[in-house]
Formats: sequence, C-alpha cells, structure tokens
Amino acid sequence: GGGGGVPGHGSCTEEGSDNRKLKGMVMHELRSPLHGIIGLSNTLSQDESPMQKPLKMIGSSAERVLELVTNLMDYWTLAEEPVGELAQDAIDVGALVSEVVSRCKAATDKRGKPVQKQKVELTTSMAEDVGVLIGDQQSLLQMLYHMVHNALKFTHQGKVTVGAMPSVDGVCVQLVVEDTGIGIHKENQNRIFEVFHQEDASESRTYEGIGLGLSIIREVVRIHGGKIDLQSQPDSGTTFTVRLPLRPDLAVNAGA
Repeated sequence: GGGGGVPGHGSCTEEGSDNRKLKGMVMHELRSPLHGIIGLSNTLSQDESPMQKPLKMIGSSAERVLELVTNLMDYWTLAEEPVGELAQDAIDVGALVSEVVSRCKAATDKRGKPVQKQKVELTTSMAEDVGVLIGDQQSLLQMLYHMVHNALKFTHQGKVTVGAMPSVDGVCVQLVVEDTGIGIHKENQNRIFEVFHQEDASESRTYEGIGLGLSIIREVVRIHGGKIDLQSQPDSGTTFTVRLPLRPDLAVNAGA
C-alpha cells in the first residue's frame, strides 16, 4: 500500500515516486527468475532420480532468496511510509491471530524442518472483546507473523503464546507474543530492532536470517501510531507487546 505524495511538493514527490518505481522494477527483476527456478526445480524433483535431493535443495535455496528479497522490499516500503497514511481495513483481530498461527504452524526453516520444534506448544490467549481494528491488514499480518515466527525460531522447548486483549483505556488493542525461548541480553534489547542487527552476529551463528523481521515489526507499529515493548530474560524467555490504536487518529506514539 503506498501513501501517495501530497500534490504541490514538486520534485520531492516525483523523486519519491521514481524511487518507488525503481524499487518495484528491481523487485520484479529479482522475483521473476526466482519463481522460474522454484517452479523448474519443483517440477524436476518430482521424478525419482539421484538428482531429486540436489534439485529440492536448489528450490529451497531459491525460496530463501525470494523470502529475503520480499522482506527487504517490505522494509523499504514501510520505512518510507508516513504515520497514518495507510489502508483503512476493518480487521477482525481474532481472525488475524488465527491466520498467523496456522501459517506459523506450517512454516519450515532452510532445512525443511518445521520452525515449531516438537517440544514447543503454540497456543493462543484471546480476550472476548478485542473487537475490530482499523489499519492495514496486509502489514499487520506480516508484523504478527514475524513476531510469532521469531518466537518459534528461538524457542526449543516450552511454549509460545499469542494473545490479544483491549487496553485498559479501551482505545488500543494489545498483541502479545510470549515465549520460553533463549531470551535477549539486556545490552541488545534496544538494538534488536535495527535493520540487519542480530544478537549473535558471528559467522557460525546458530540462527539464520539477517534480522529484517524485527525491523519490519518496528515500522508497521510506527505507521499505525502504536508502541512496542520488550521484556526478556536470557534463558527464560521473551515477551513482545504491541499496542495499536483501534483507529489511526488515536495514535499512542505521538510523543515517542
């Protein structure tokens, strides 16, 4: 969703729109061959042959690059979006949570293994009266998906709980993702939302990805006029709480 520029801003608006066109073109040029590679490797790997395994690996590698390209484009698009200039979808919060949970249950890592480990339970905790949120459905879906996916990625046993409840004052909805995972060290808690930051940046790090998911979460919260809170204890788990105004004019991050 693009918030169109304000007429009369002359070259700034034109520059922004050129920039968007360029990014759209780059995205298309990167995605098309990747879709081709994925399609061909899937077709060829249907046959029983010694090449079946390497062909599947080619397909899953291309899928990872496609996911990275998509996340990068999502981040760029969101980072340019001004607060409040977004789609006004009426979003059923309960349905949003259900969709994200079922997508995360089906998600796999680069080795094709489920992101949700065997010893991890994925549960939901929904308040009765969460109600309807006005916002950009697609970006909120992405935001919650990244929150839950991240929690599952760093949790090896115990559970990940996705909750939604109205705020005490009734103007916000709170989305909470709580896990019993590895936790985040105090000194890294403010930095993890930076683009490309990962707590473990070593070459041999255990977890894949370049930390774009958290930056996407931060930008989605920002354009919805919301706030994000993180509480974490190394080795015992992390809780992410996102407060989103039920309507854009009730922004809670005006002073942030």
